[in-house]
Amino acid sequence: MTLDKKNILLSFTLILLLFTTLRNISILYYLFTFSLIFYFFVINFPKLFFFKKDIYPFLILIYFTFFLCGWSYVFSDLYVSFSVGSGEILNKEISIDPLIGIPRLLLMPIMSFVFLCILKDEQEFRFVIKVIFACFIFSCLFSFIQIIIGPFTFLADAHARGGYIKYPSLLGSLTVMGSILAYIVIGIFDKAFYRSYLIKLLLLFITLFAAVVSLTKTAVVLILIAFFLLLSISFIKNLKTFIKLLFLFLIITIILSILIINNDYLSNYVNTVINFTFGWTPFDTEYHLINDTPNITLDFIIYRLTWFSSSAIDYYGLSGLIFGVGVLGGGGVMGFPNQPSAHNGIVDLILIGGIIYLLLFLYFYIRVQYYFYKNIDYNLNKFFFLCNIVFLVNMIFISGSYFQPSISIIYWLSIPYYFYHKGINKV
Repeated sequence: MTLDKKNILLSFTLILLLFTTLRNISILYYLFTFSLIFYFFVINFPKLFFFKKDIYPFLILIYFTFFLCGWSYVFSDLYVSFSVGSGEILNKEISIDPLIGIPRLLLMPIMSFVFLCILKDEQEFRFVIKVIFACFIFSCLFSFIQIIIGPFTFLADAHARGGYIKYPSLLGSLTVMGSILAYIVIGIFDKAFYRSYLIKLLLLFITLFAAVVSLTKTAVVLILIAFFLLLSISFIKNLKTFIKLLFLFLIITIILSILIINNDYLSNYVNTVINFTFGWTPFDTEYHLINDTPNITLDFIIYRLTWFSSSAIDYYGLSGLIFGVGVLGGGGVMGFPNQPSAHNGIVDLILIGGIIYLLLFLYFYIRVQYYFYKNIDYNLNKFFFLCNIVFLVNMIFISGSYFQPSISIIYWLSIPYYFYHKGINKV
């Protein structure tokens, strides 16, 4: 595919969209990013009003998102009553500027609309995914560089974890890197993107080592989920492919184990990550491991899913749960760090836009996933189907996943791809 004006501008847009920490270097980041997205949006603006009836639901989502911008101003000054751990009822007056959160609310739905309007064939969708993966891989390599020369000042602050330094990435906060690595793993094992086995192996090693370097439980768990999904879908659809894939995973595991066992620094790093994730170590070591974060257990998962969410719901009350309170409901995700966060992307949707916002998400998610599964062997359907499962896991455990560009971009791209395959993307 030739690099015409559209693809060059789209590539720059994607790079700026994903490398969000570049905003810390200069205000010009906002100017360039806004200009590029605004350009694509304006040239396609009439398509918001002249469209085929089949995409009504998608445009309803866009319209409702714009409605939430105005809805947010209803709650710019809010009086809340909530209970604390002692049972005492506290009253608090909140005053915010919704304009802080509105760009974050609009960003990814607008990008999805742009994708719907300008991507017209299979190769263009693959091109976009390759640009996304290039950004992800570059961010992985950027993390490796920080181990050697130290953290870059324009990124988020580095933190200690397990006795090592947890470095931020170009993609955003400290947790973002761990959330997107599973997408790369799924893409590596999809023949639509990389046919060379050497390139596949190299990218896999980079991704797995980035999971260790990220020092996040999220990276370990999501990559294991990605491998499980790849095996499961191949077992269901093609037993021969399942056996090949299982054999390949065993070979990769053996190679990695040999490399890790023969490198004390690497084995200690891996042991530390597995130890603070699951509470055990895969390799023998005399190194004293530091576990400064709770292990993943059933009790921890239940606590994570319920405590923060119930606190946020209690804070905003029943009306906030039903109708939402606009961008204020997103807390730190929307730029309001002093407000409670649900630490759950699903509850985020409810607190921001109420039940309607959640139903819109579930409608599209179920609709595209059902179609992709029914046509799983066709082109990129399997890739999007598996990535969207990983995305849903991200949403359940990570606040703001629906809005964070790197975590959500595959999902937002899958909706236009669904319409493309249905033959109704020519709005």
